[in-house]
Amino acid sequence: MKPYPVRPDEVSAQWLSEALGYPVHGFEVTYFSEGAGIMALVTRVLLQTADGDPDSVIVKFPSPSVDNRGVAESYNMYAREIQFYQSIAPLVSLRTPDCYFAAFDSSNHDFVLVLEDLGDLRIGDQVAGCTLEEARGVISAIAQLHADGWQSEKLSGLI
Repeated sequence: MKPYPVRPDEVSAQWLSEALGYPVHGFEVTYFSEGAGIMALVTRVLLQTADGDPDSVIVKFPSPSVDNRGVAESYNMYAREIQFYQSIAPLVSLRTPDCYFAAFDSSNHDFVLVLEDLGDLRIGDQVAGCTLEEARGVISAIAQLHADGWQSEKLSGLI
């Protein structure tokens, strides 16, 4: 048995409890990132927990699409995302989701990433685009991210 799930059907309440550090009594996996251009399988997991604990998390897995997974592997995208959440996100001022659990297997590129659910925020639509105001906000955030890392000794050797 793998030490962590790499597909939604491998998730269990016991594993979620261990990964999150609080009891999960039950859960439901929902999907919202199906389609072309998606390099990972992104799910929202609705949790049955005690009051005060988050009631949902985002769990990412390798893409089930052979083609998409091949692209992600060729650019080492899964390892880079894990490294971002483990090593870079804590060092930058950009608001990122809290990372509750991250694991990556370099031998086969399997991974799982459990993140804070920022469901109250809207996901961008690459087809519909965005408004000028939204584009300015994105550019400002990207500029701050780059400024945080510009010639930073803290990030030296990470990428």
